[in-house]
Amino acid sequence: MATRLRPYRIDRGIGQYEVDDYYAVLGVPVSSNPILIRNRYLSLAKQLHPDITQTHKANEYLAKLVNPAYEVLQQERERSEYLDLLRLLAKRLLKQSLKDFTPRSNQPRN
Repeated sequence: MATRLRPYRIDRGIGQYEVDDYYAVLGVPVSSNPILIRNRYLSLAKQLHPDITQTHKANEYLAKLVNPAYEVLQQERERSEYLDLLRLLAKRLLKQSLKDFTPRSNQPRN
């Protein structure tokens, strides 16, 4: 039974930055091992293959998002560097959200 592609909403968090969330593109958790990454890539590649979909949009999605995501995540060194980048972005987002957050106890009462 083929799994269906689910849309991912990536307009918050890491989506604010000029970096693709390769884990979201492949639909796997950040803690995924190389076998799971490969299996998910093969599943997506089959679903998006031109002989199956016969649409230009699917080919474009495969070429622009799925293939680059797999290229990075399949290689141990590149995956490790990519995870370091995600950690840095997460720290930046956390800092920003803490900076924007004002506890209720510090807000003036009306």
